[in-house]
Amino acid sequence: MWIRNKRTGMIWEIIDEKMIKRLLASDDYEEVQEQQQDQQEQKQEKIDLKKLSFNELKHLASEKGINTYQMTKKDLLKALKRIGV
Repeated sequence: MWIRNKRTGMIWEIIDEKMIKRLLASDDYEEVQEQQQDQQEQKQEKIDLKKLSFNELKHLASEKGINTYQMTKKDLLKALKRIGV
């Protein structure tokens, strides 16, 4: 199931049923169709990195191939800005 964070616009594919129920119970997340994933990838560059949580930044950095081991939020922001995100 694809879940979108309403605040950041980021979309993830979630397969854990408990996680899906927990996210959908929150007002910050909604289920989206898989086709919207392509639109998400195009909009991802416009995300204000400072508004993202530590875990969201870490996930984004990992997707971009950045080793996030023992990085602080400040380190993640610098690394993502360095690669042009």
